[in-house]
Amino acid sequence: MSQFGSSTSFGSIVSQISRIYRKSRRREHAITFICMSRRVGTSNTFKIVIVCCKSDQRAANIAYWEGEGFDNHDSLKRLNNESEIRAKAKQRFKITSKSVDVAEARDDLYLDFQPKLERSCKNLSVKIPTCETIRTGHFELFKLTKKEDSSEEDDGNEELEKIASFEFSLLAFNASMIDKLDGKSFLTYRRMIELQKAIFDVWWKVLILIDVPFKTIEKTMSEFSGSLEEKINGLWFDWKEKNRSDKSRGIPILMSALCRCGKRLVANDIQRQLLIWKTNPENRSDSFYEWLIIAYKYDLLIPTRYDSPMSDSFLVMLADRVSPSCELASALSVPAGTASDVLANNRLYPNNGMKTFKILDHFRMGMNNKAAALKMLVDTLREMKLSKDAEYVIMMTGAWLRRLPGETSEFSEVYKSLTK
Repeated sequence: MSQFGSSTSFGSIVSQISRIYRKSRRREHAITFICMSRRVGTSNTFKIVIVCCKSDQRAANIAYWEGEGFDNHDSLKRLNNESEIRAKAKQRFKITSKSVDVAEARDDLYLDFQPKLERSCKNLSVKIPTCETIRTGHFELFKLTKKEDSSEEDDGNEELEKIASFEFSLLAFNASMIDKLDGKSFLTYRRMIELQKAIFDVWWKVLILIDVPFKTIEKTMSEFSGSLEEKINGLWFDWKEKNRSDKSRGIPILMSALCRCGKRLVANDIQRQLLIWKTNPENRSDSFYEWLIIAYKYDLLIPTRYDSPMSDSFLVMLADRVSPSCELASALSVPAGTASDVLANNRLYPNNGMKTFKILDHFRMGMNNKAAALKMLVDTLREMKLSKDAEYVIMMTGAWLRRLPGETSEFSEVYKSLTK
C-alpha cells in the first residue's frame, strides 16, 4: 500500500476515476427550449411556461401545451455558433429577465434537463402594468457547469454560460378580443363572464365545489394584486383551462355545484343554452358534442355528488350555515389568536362563509384523525345548540357512506355512534 501513499489518498483517486468514468458514459442530447404563454381569464396576467426537452420531442411538447391553452412564442435565439444546444444528464439552466417582473422570482429560477422525462418545465406568472397596452420582454438562459477543480457534490462552485434567449410580446386585454378567443366551444369567454357575474355572491363556494382547492383560493387572495373580481376571474378561467382537454369540459361538476349553491335557475339557463348549442350543425365536429349526446341519453348532465367527510367540498356545505366566531373556534380547540386573525382578515376572507371555513380548516389541520375530527365537530355543534347543523353533517356523512356498499370506512363507526 505504501507505493500508493495513504489509504485516504487511494480512496480519493478511486473517487476521481469513478467520477471521470461516469461523466464519460453520459451521452449528450440535442435539446431545445420552448416559451409559451396563456392569459389568465380576461385579466392582464399571463402564465408563462418555459420548457426544456430533447429536440425530437419539441413538436409533441408544443402540441401538449397548446392543448392546455398556451400560445407558442417560438423566438428562441442561440447565442453561439453551434447548430444545436447539447446537454448531458441532469443539466441545470438558470433563467433571468431584466425586462419583466416575474411573480415567482423571489429566488433564482432554475430549470433542470432530465433525459428520462418528456419535458422539464418552469411555470411563471407575468402581469402587464395597467398603463401599458403591450409588454415586450426577454428571458435569458444560462448553462451551469461545474468548475474543473470541483466535485459533483460542491454547491455554489459553478460557471455560467449564456446560451440562448427568448423574446415575447403580451397584449393587454380589450373587449374586442372576446370573439376571437371564443371559437366554437360552449364555455366561451362571454359565457364564462356572464356566469361569473351570476355566481358572485357564492363564488368561493362554487369554486370549491368544482374542485378548486381552498388553498389555491387563499394563495390567489394573498399573493395577487387587483380587485376581488379580477382574482375570481383568474380562478374561474384557470378552472376552465384545466378542463379544456376533458370531453365534458367540466360541465357536470359545474351544474352540480350551481344546484347545491342555490343557483338552480342559472343551471336551468345553461341547460337551455346547451340545447341551442347542440342543435347547431357547426358544433357537431367538437368532441364536446359527442359527450353531450351521451349525457342527455344517460342523464349525466347533473350528477348526484357526495363528498368525503372533512374534505373541502364537505366543509364548504357547512361553512355558510354557521356564523364565524371566537366561541366556535374555542369549542373546536382553535387558538384564540389564530381565530382573531381570521375574523379580522377581510382581504383573504371577505365574507363570513370563508371565515367559518378557515376556522374549520384550522380545526381539521389540528386533528390527526379525520374520523375523530368528524365526531368532535358534530359534538361541538350539538353543545353550541346548533342541532340542525349537526344533523346536516350527519346526513352528508351517511349519504357518502351509502355510496360505498360492502366497503368499510374509518367514518363508519363514528357515523353509527352519532346516529344512536
